[in-house]
Amino acid sequence: MNCLPPRVFAAEPKNCIFLFQDRRIRPLCHLSALSGNYFTTVAHGCAQPNLNRKGDCGILVGMTRILAVLLLLTNAVNAETHEEFGLRFWKALSGADLKAMESCYAPQVTLLAGSELLKKDWGINADGNRGKDLTLPREVLLKGYEALLAKIGIEKWKNIFGKLGREKIMFAMANKDGQTFKAVRRGDVLMKVATGPGDDALVFVLAQAADKSWSVRLEATDY
Repeated sequence: MNCLPPRVFAAEPKNCIFLFQDRRIRPLCHLSALSGNYFTTVAHGCAQPNLNRKGDCGILVGMTRILAVLLLLTNAVNAETHEEFGLRFWKALSGADLKAMESCYAPQVTLLAGSELLKKDWGINADGNRGKDLTLPREVLLKGYEALLAKIGIEKWKNIFGKLGREKIMFAMANKDGQTFKAVRRGDVLMKVATGPGDDALVFVLAQAADKSWSVRLEATDY
């Protein structure tokens, strides 16, 4: 380590952390609330970790917790809104991009009664009963979409759904459990995509996780 010559601090601030930076030792007093001396100055004026002082382990734990909180705050600031997420998901689905769709679905997804993919034709619902909900892993759901796309044709799919404009997509926050569908929970967002000339629509239920990220948890999709 390249060290500065010995230096005397006339009034060394109590509980400050000294870091070797830009060939100067700068006390970072704004971290003094952490208590103790995680770094101490040695004879040559360099910053060295002091792990032998009583309470140093507690300081490390405290610093780790602070970093974790800062990470959560950063994620919250950078998190997508439900609308941004919903539009990103719709771009993937309407563009038949299965890989991008996979990143948008929750690990377990519920196909609500009446959904197209509940038909036996698509290979993910053995009895083909469309009269009841079915919860399944997203990987299985995507196999159903893969079979559906193979039957319809990717280009035809894109022509049908890719042309739907932003005005066809609506979002509504659920203010109580069971709103619209029994499996909906308060705080979920219902994303409705009008596909008809009539009232035909696809509905996706978006749920937010503790880290503020969104995913598709339920869908009612009669293609």
